[in-house]
Amino acid sequence: MKKGHFFDLDMLDVGSCVFKDQENFFTEDEMIVAYSLRAFLSSPIQISAILDNVSDFELALYCNEEIIAINQDTSFEAPNLVLSKSEGDSMLHVYERLLEDGRYAYAFFNLGETEEEAHTHFSVAGAARDLWAKEDLGMLSDLLLTLPKHTVRIIKSESKAETVETL
Repeated sequence: MKKGHFFDLDMLDVGSCVFKDQENFFTEDEMIVAYSLRAFLSSPIQISAILDNVSDFELALYCNEEIIAINQDTSFEAPNLVLSKSEGDSMLHVYERLLEDGRYAYAFFNLGETEEEAHTHFSVAGAARDLWAKEDLGMLSDLLLTLPKHTVRIIKSESKAETVETL
C-alpha cells in the first residue's frame, strides 16, 4: 500500500439493506467487523443508504471519528498480520499497523464460531485505547481480550506489541 494505492473491498455491506429477502442480514457485531476491515485496510468507505432511514447504531458506526482516522491515516503503511489461528470453528486474525504519529493500531478479528482470547505483550508500558468503545484502557504492558464470535476490537497503543498469542 502506498499513497494513491489502496485495497478496494467494494461495497460496504452494512446498515439498512435487504439481502435475499432479509433485512439487516448481519448482526450489529458483524456490521462492525465489516466496517472495521475496510477501515483498517484503508479501503475506500462508501455508504449507500437513505440517510433519513439510518438508525442510531448505523450513525454511530459510520461516524466513529477514531475509526475514520485509522482509515485516513497518512502513513500509508499496510497492516501486518501478526497472528493467524484457523482450526475447526476457530478463526482469529490480528493485524498491526504503524500510524503516522508513531503509535500502533491493532485489529483483533474473531471470525470464527467460538469465543477467543488474545494476549498481547507490549515492549514497554504505554497508553492504550479501545477505538470502538471510545475508552482509554490506561498504561498497559499486557492486554488480554476476550472476543465473542464474529467480533472485532481495535486498539490504539503507544507501544509496539512484542508478542500476540491465543490462550
